[in-house]
Amino acid sequence: MVDRLPSFDLSDYTNLLDQLRESGYQFRTIRQMQDQDPKRLAYIRHDVDLHLSLISKMANLEKSLGIRATYFVPLTLHFNPLYPPNHHILKQLYKLGHEVGLHYDLETYPEDFIQAREHLNWEVGILQNLTGQVVRSICMHQPHKGKSDLFCELDTYVHPSDPRYQKDLLYVSDSCRAWRDENLLRCFGPEAPRRLLLTIHPELWLDGSVVDRMEYLDDVLMVHGVRQHSEYFKQNVRQVWLTHPAPMMHNEREYRRTST
Repeated sequence: MVDRLPSFDLSDYTNLLDQLRESGYQFRTIRQMQDQDPKRLAYIRHDVDLHLSLISKMANLEKSLGIRATYFVPLTLHFNPLYPPNHHILKQLYKLGHEVGLHYDLETYPEDFIQAREHLNWEVGILQNLTGQVVRSICMHQPHKGKSDLFCELDTYVHPSDPRYQKDLLYVSDSCRAWRDENLLRCFGPEAPRRLLLTIHPELWLDGSVVDRMEYLDDVLMVHGVRQHSEYFKQNVRQVWLTHPAPMMHNEREYRRTST
């Protein structure tokens, strides 16, 4: 009997998956929620909200356990999926057997439904072109803000909040590196739910040595979140400034002006 919630650490995440398997759960992607299956199932969903750097650590771990998950990736946040290192990570997710879905943010969408629907298709198209794979699953970013989800009942895509898929389903999510309740423990008791939708934000599990939530935000998440930007300036911008002909000509011109 499991009697405690997992800590936010990759080793505890491994233990959680092992315990779910020992309790009879079989793992599925979000796209497979539409399948009729009488087995005890756990759908593994990852919302990528803060950065793509290092999430392949979790993806590789799942691959080693024979588990396929769904990674929902946004196109409108501060990190750019088209940036080559991030593009490489997305393609790596597919190579590991995982699903990549669109994590759309309705705060960036038109209010009109028809226009919003067109915008959704446009974003899906970008993600498909980026990964070379068909996008079959979508989910909304930050539903806690209370904005009505326009797309949770579309036939075109599988949405984890679609009312058609909620029967016998327990929804559990880590949020801000915290568990809002202990419902996850029900999966290991005598009245375990038949279906579990487990939402895990992979960036929150990368360094179990930092326990304090705000310390983790400052010392882990912010560091990884700005690392690509910092490295870009150090490796690319600095090199351009050192080698571009314009500064050289400027310096030569200034030298001639001040030496006369």
